[in-house]
Amino acid sequence: MRWRSLLSLAVFVVLGYFILRHLGDISELDRALRQGKPAWVLAAICLQLLGLIDTAALYWALYRLLILKISFSNMLPLSLSAQFINFSAPSSGLGGTVVFLNDAKRRGLETSKVVLANFLFTLFNLIWFSIILVFGLFILFIQHQLKLYELLSASLMLVTTLALLLSLILAGLKPSWLRGLITLVVKPINSLTKVLLKRNLMDLEAAQGWVNELSNAVAALRGKQRELIPSILFTMGTDALELAVLYACLKAFLPGFVVLSLGMLIAAYGIGILFSSIAITPQGLGVVEGAMGATLVSLGLPVAEVTLAILSYRGLSFWLPLLVGALATRRVIHSSRGEL
Repeated sequence: MRWRSLLSLAVFVVLGYFILRHLGDISELDRALRQGKPAWVLAAICLQLLGLIDTAALYWALYRLLILKISFSNMLPLSLSAQFINFSAPSSGLGGTVVFLNDAKRRGLETSKVVLANFLFTLFNLIWFSIILVFGLFILFIQHQLKLYELLSASLMLVTTLALLLSLILAGLKPSWLRGLITLVVKPINSLTKVLLKRNLMDLEAAQGWVNELSNAVAALRGKQRELIPSILFTMGTDALELAVLYACLKAFLPGFVVLSLGMLIAAYGIGILFSSIAITPQGLGVVEGAMGATLVSLGLPVAEVTLAILSYRGLSFWLPLLVGALATRRVIHSSRGEL
């Protein structure tokens, strides 16, 4: 009981830290939302909340795919809590995985399959987003607005996506090749860090064991192509809902005569997610707003209205998951037996 209380307190300390640190941003968000058309602002909030539910549905579908038994009512707070942790301490989604692993131990689920579910969650989102990003970059290219740094950043993300996909394929078909590849990568890194830091940076034996677990878990996917459909649809739904939130925010502030094309939305959204992935601030806070705004202005939208719309969009996409996730994390902590 004591540990659960302390962890609950820690959650709200983190939340309080973010609120105090970004009081100015919250005030700006409040002022911006008050200037928007109420119906569109309300639509944006509802769509953002629906997006959180869709993310939980994707995790749930992946669990069902791997025959990991859990109800959606239990998955929802886990998903929200994982997002809260990722927002609070960005680590490419790895921090949130701890929430699922702890729950797996409590429920007696196979941890290798839970790791695979999180791996597939990341991979599916990266693959689908890569498709959106390529289309967005193409739009910027034909509009002569594509920047070199955007192209280089996108290339890095695409290479990462291909590397993860290759790892999954090798784990299923040639695990010995993947173990060999990991050895080729880990040994030089450890040799360098042993000289600089006087210790190995990575545990080669643990990495090899992870390959074995991943290989066994991937075997559970064979012959289940049809069962992948719900996961794919929920993955597509995540980005579709985010695009809808962005559209609603823009409609809340832009004059009625301004035409918003799907290409504009995809270009701005693609650049925004790209920079949120590579920025060092939580979810790219402070960086993404400028990138998305500059993209939309370069495509012909008015500066003042775009600034308010992007501020509202980023505020909703950051603060709603953070606030709802904090409440969900408290529920997850108190529903556990203290393993966290």
